[in-house]
Amino acid sequence: MNRRTILLLSSVLVVGIAVAYFMMPRASTRPDPTFAERLNAGLGSVVTAPANQSTAEQAVEAFNGWIKVRSGIVITSTSLDTLVSYSEQVAAGTRAKVSENQIKSALKAAFADVVDDLTDQDLAVLRDRLKVSPDLTQANTPPGWDPAVDIRADGRSVSLATWDANAAEFRNGTSPQAIAWRLLAASYLESEVDSRVDLYTAALAEWEGQTSFTPLQAVAVYYSIVTEDYGGGANSNMNAYMERVATQWYPSQGIYGITVGNRSAYGANGFLYRSAPDYFMSNSALSLFLTRLYQ
Repeated sequence: MNRRTILLLSSVLVVGIAVAYFMMPRASTRPDPTFAERLNAGLGSVVTAPANQSTAEQAVEAFNGWIKVRSGIVITSTSLDTLVSYSEQVAAGTRAKVSENQIKSALKAAFADVVDDLTDQDLAVLRDRLKVSPDLTQANTPPGWDPAVDIRADGRSVSLATWDANAAEFRNGTSPQAIAWRLLAASYLESEVDSRVDLYTAALAEWEGQTSFTPLQAVAVYYSIVTEDYGGGANSNMNAYMERVATQWYPSQGIYGITVGNRSAYGANGFLYRSAPDYFMSNSALSLFLTRLYQ
């Protein structure tokens, strides 16, 4: 398996699966003014440093409510309590902020822990989430579109045959090549953190010039990588945007009959991107991420 295929498989597992036919533009680390404006209206409006200990819980709850609307994710009370406690301590000056390297280490630890525990059934669930789109059927797709092959993650594709042949071995992580794949996956995850931090420090005033980050900012980076939600756009505009995609963008590609329904933009059944937060933002995964931030 070549490096490109390994990175694709790794990105499928951790980042989530972009809907194969939806050409969502990738964010640049030097955002244009329009994107920076959308980012400030979205992520920048909720991920702010608590002014003091008393506002830490409010800041965490605001973020939790924000991601629930966008992705259906609800952070468990256990992880919320830990995040609030860390945030209060940082605001009080009794706990340090975290470096970019600490975020990378925590992300890699959480990723490895989740992958280690994936069952064969979990791998099948993830595979089917890639293969089957609730929006497309043979009747309303352009000729030649093959959901069994044309799978996108981060704008790239990997065949189902590649998944079937290698996912379990990657999960097991015991063979020499699986160990090599895991090392490459770790490198890929580090680059994902780099891209988010570069983007946010360039576009968001509160992040500008930072070399250390609050626990809430670290969780925001983690959430973004898991869901492929960079945080652009206010939640109040999200439904209207998805409706425009359904009624204007899809028809322009020769695809008709698409409806948004009651789906969120991101998450396990996301309209814009489908991902695996049920695995990578579970209570155990997020708790491990938070714990490893300070180890």
